[in-house]
Amino acid sequence: MKLQDMLQNQYFCRGLAPQTQAFLLDCARLELFEPGQKLLKTGSLADEFYLIHQGHVAIEVIGPQAELLQVEILDAGDMVGWSWLVKPYRYQFDARALDQVQAIRFDARCLRGKIETDHEFGFHLLQKIIEVMAGRINHSRLQLLDLYQRHEAP
Repeated sequence: MKLQDMLQNQYFCRGLAPQTQAFLLDCARLELFEPGQKLLKTGSLADEFYLIHQGHVAIEVIGPQAELLQVEILDAGDMVGWSWLVKPYRYQFDARALDQVQAIRFDARCLRGKIETDHEFGFHLLQKIIEVMAGRINHSRLQLLDLYQRHEAP
């Protein structure tokens, strides 16, 4: 399958104008990850983000005893990484392939440049990213409520 077709089939791209998808495609390439391989690492430079085409990715944070804690599992259609949007452009979590992962990688510098020069593209891209972020925040809120209820139960 061609990268353009893969991109068009992503939930993230539904409703985006062809020109907006073309701008995304200019900054995209296909990447493969083996099980256990990191897509993102806490503290490293956030110079890309991914749309998962196939496979599963664990989102992990560093816990109180410096151990990695899995907080979410993402799969096909999900976006990984938005730290590239906010200075100082450093990842706040790890992302690790749980099985073989095929993902569309987006070059953040390329996208930031396009956002600066084409504000309409930036508006549409940021609307999609905010939609993803809102969903993740809601998911985290529900996880916290569940955890709180389990600790409060007699």
